[in-house]
Amino acid sequence: ELAAAAQADGVGVHWGRCWQGDVAPAFWPWVQVLRSMEADDSGLRAQLVDVLALIGPRSRPSSRGEATTPADGFVVLDQLASVVSAAARARTTVVVIEDLQWADASSLQAFAHIATTVTGCPLLLIATLRSTDEASRTDLGELARLAPRVDIAALSDQEVGELLAVALGEQPAELLLDRVLDTCGGNPFYIRAVAETARHGDADVFPTSVRGVVLGQLAALDESARSLITVASVLGREFTTRALASIAHTDLSTVLDAIAHAERAGVVRAVSYGTRYAFVHDLVREAIYGGLPAQD
Repeated sequence: ELAAAAQADGVGVHWGRCWQGDVAPAFWPWVQVLRSMEADDSGLRAQLVDVLALIGPRSRPSSRGEATTPADGFVVLDQLASVVSAAARARTTVVVIEDLQWADASSLQAFAHIATTVTGCPLLLIATLRSTDEASRTDLGELARLAPRVDIAALSDQEVGELLAVALGEQPAELLLDRVLDTCGGNPFYIRAVAETARHGDADVFPTSVRGVVLGQLAALDESARSLITVASVLGREFTTRALASIAHTDLSTVLDAIAHAERAGVVRAVSYGTRYAFVHDLVREAIYGGLPAQD
């Protein structure tokens, strides 16, 4: 909504999205931002092309913990900051970097450098990230001092109904609204995913986009934790640690260790620490439970 409002006011809005895993080249979200600026015909084409030649996809992939510098590191960062600053001086600019939790180290360095060196021009830097992935990225903590943080709370029941109506293009049926309220936990992504399946004629079909996200969260767990969380999905939305230990034929300490990992991954939350837990959204439990092999 902010980006749409900014564009309506003539502001240049440029997006960069980080990719999960180590397949994307270094600086990939910034490459997307500069390409967007180039397409914007800002009069900076030559400068943008020069910087793109330094940070473009020809550079090898950069892992989360290792910064990749195609040329002299500081020079690259400074030239990138210089061209972003020039774009903002030519036209009020908003840069949005999405899924920062998946950013390579070089992209994080670039974000920090631009945030601290580009001053005196109308530039707004925005980064989005999933807080559930923060624990695994110690380098993200260094960015916290650079800007205020806004945590997005779950939508209220009224807001859920409003978003669902917008996503559907009409007022939702009461049965569908009740299902979304019960299973999505006020999460906009899940709400839109259910609305998309409903728009195609079957609200009972499980959204494949949600399944993909949940599988990605499970992939962050080790095999033992994944196995136990899968068993927990059989017990329902909420489960006790003792019940899970009993059905999984394991000890309580193993269960608590697995739950701690699942909690950090954003799969479960504590209802009563150490004794009772719940899946963060019922759609998460459904995605895991739905992956179990059918029993004859």
